[in-house]
Amino acid sequence: MLLELATFNIESVHIAVAAGVHRLELCEDYTCGGVTPSLNYFNEARKLFHDKIFVMIRPRPGSFVYSDQEFETMLRSLEEFKSLGADGFVCGFMNDDQTINENQLGKFIEQCQPFSFTFHRAFDQVRDWKLGLDILLKYGCERVLTSGDGKTAEEGMVRLKEMIDYVKGELMILPGGGIRSSNLESILDACQPEEIHTAGITQENLLNGKFIADENELMKMLVMMK
Repeated sequence: MLLELATFNIESVHIAVAAGVHRLELCEDYTCGGVTPSLNYFNEARKLFHDKIFVMIRPRPGSFVYSDQEFETMLRSLEEFKSLGADGFVCGFMNDDQTINENQLGKFIEQCQPFSFTFHRAFDQVRDWKLGLDILLKYGCERVLTSGDGKTAEEGMVRLKEMIDYVKGELMILPGGGIRSSNLESILDACQPEEIHTAGITQENLLNGKFIADENELMKMLVMMK
């Protein structure tokens, strides 16, 4: 089973290396759920972390409805990170009516090839989850990061299992949202996922305004996932 860590700073990348995390989702600004990381941050992370790094492509906080100009910026960012050694990309494209923007999705996945593509938690805003999954399958999306129908993966466990059953292994359902060692076992039992996504930030760090992963927390989770 694979553990993906969302890292919002280089300190968390160091901790990921020390703990033995399997994959990174590289982004910045925890307070808004992440935006595209800087090129310098990526270059530092790439030197430190020798397993796969997936890069979030999100040009700004806020909605996942992007103008044509914003979308072109995202495509340029994609090419920059491809040239620097990224292994995959994480983003999501929505319409105002809570449906997936198929035009942008298709173009991005096409330009993303042959790299991995994850549709991120923008999916949690989709009005019809089955239709949403059908669209992701149609365009060859590899995985979707989601908390099901809850604010957290723990709250959305039942839906997450329904989603895993619905796609029948043709699309990776990646549970994410508030997953920590305290609730990981129940999520594993309920959903039986192949991968888990976490930021690994303890409540103590959050209260102190430190958006840095906790090494001990990550090591506990890795032990539980064996």
